[in-house]
Amino acid sequence: MTAKAVTVLVLANHSELALSLIESFNPRSGKASALTPINGFLGRYYNIGSGELELIAAPVSSDLPSIFDILAAGLAGCIVAVDCTDPASLPNLRKGLEFWELISDAPRLIATVNHDTSQALTPPQLREMLNLSDGVRPLQLPCGRLQPAVVELLKRILG
Repeated sequence: MTAKAVTVLVLANHSELALSLIESFNPRSGKASALTPINGFLGRYYNIGSGELELIAAPVSSDLPSIFDILAAGLAGCIVAVDCTDPASLPNLRKGLEFWELISDAPRLIATVNHDTSQALTPPQLREMLNLSDGVRPLQLPCGRLQPAVVELLKRILG
């Protein structure tokens, strides 16, 4: 029996944010590869139980052919990471979200970092700037750790 591979894109308003979130993901069991190029981006492979998880870090302003390669390879889901202290980057992120809605029906999860600082956008401000529907509730990542977002997204994917 072959392991089931799940590919998740971590799309962020800054490439450093996407990479730091992938670096923060440490499953309790299994093995993780070193940071490695995957479809033109940096990512990591994780062997967890009888499956394989592939996390790929990409900024919202990514190279389109590389993104289409990821989609063609069977993207299972996307975590959109938002730094709540950088409102200037949100119009570009909003355009990226609108583009993703057109090209992929893979489950998406909005996750926020730096939401607990005094200069952070409030949830209503974030919802308005990203044009999120009322049903979309951003998940706040504690201490910038990706674990809760991966767990939640995998629940949606594997249902």
